[in-house]
Amino acid sequence: MPDVLAMPLDKARSLLAAAGYEIEIMRTENAYKDAGSVKGRFIAYIVRQIELPGKKVQLTLTLKRERRCSEMAFKINAETCIGCGACAANCPVGAPKETEEGKYAITAEECVDCGACAANCPVGAIDQ
Repeated sequence: MPDVLAMPLDKARSLLAAAGYEIEIMRTENAYKDAGSVKGRFIAYIVRQIELPGKKVQLTLTLKRERRCSEMAFKINAETCIGCGACAANCPVGAPKETEEGKYAITAEECVDCGACAANCPVGAIDQ
């Protein structure tokens, strides 16, 4: 089964359909409740996938407000970063990349604003 964790729903559906999987959608109710109080366009992301018998997969979704620009992505302070790689190890989409200096920087176009990098940084070098 293709790994679709942290992917937008449209992309995940395409990959799973190409692999012959039938999809069952679950929703995180809090995400949908919160979305109603915030204006803007939302994108559904996969936060959990479970393989079911008979070539079926259950996907749990959350909604994230679409970013208008890369300025809203998480950023790593190069002066504070110690180059431990905890951000890259915990990012579900691989947005943090090692730089030539041995530190890390986040590729804004790949960041899905999940916050896993910031939550796992031992020195607090990551902010949004």
